[in-house]
Amino acid sequence: MAASSLCVLLAESNPVNQAMLRHMLEKLGHSVVIAEHGAHVLELAATRDVHLVLMNMHLSVMDTATAVRLIRMLPGDKARLPLVALIPENDDEAEKNCLADGLDAILPQPVTVSRLAATLEWAVGGADDNSPALDPDYIEDMRQWVGDSTVLALLAAAPQSFREELSRITAAWEAGDSRTVRENAHRLKGAAGSVGCRRLSETAQAIQKGDPSDLSDRHLLDRLTAEVDRAIAAAATWRPQD
Repeated sequence: MAASSLCVLLAESNPVNQAMLRHMLEKLGHSVVIAEHGAHVLELAATRDVHLVLMNMHLSVMDTATAVRLIRMLPGDKARLPLVALIPENDDEAEKNCLADGLDAILPQPVTVSRLAATLEWAVGGADDNSPALDPDYIEDMRQWVGDSTVLALLAAAPQSFREELSRITAAWEAGDSRTVRENAHRLKGAAGSVGCRRLSETAQAIQKGDPSDLSDRHLLDRLTAEVDRAIAAAATWRPQD
């Protein structure tokens, strides 16, 4: 399903953030159902026809982890609702906790319209393909050559590198500096590829090889942002499997 005309279940306890997110979602053409607390999220997820849940990590009445666990126990497709966590920017601990709790993706705050749109597109399956953020064959090869502890260390270090390169690319894009965009996209392509984040590497490569004079279309930048978030989430939750 493409990220158009969605019904989004929004659970944000801060009234200012809730109002801003609702405005952004409606501006993007989506309808919004508001949940007042964690138990309300569970009730609405079970009874309303929603496509996605956008929730912060500090819900009242029923905590977020419990709400997520019970949503995953709902019958049929309800149990597979995409669940996206609203967390503070660069909060590594929050990323690990929410993904360990069973949420599908993260959306750092403060939220921008472009990042929100890209996250929704990915969360409902609108990305170009359904391949995993981490290439399992590449990761398995790494395990054989360097061992699980080294793989874990490399994946733990990768998010900071991804964020730094994305920050440089975004700043250069907004400044119209195509040369710097391409240089940093090249570095991000290599950094992502070296730890098996194939989708992110391919998206960075598409920017690197794009028209150096045309930065007017932000679609690739928005897609890159979503892929960075997805790669960081996958890196944070990967564990060796026997």
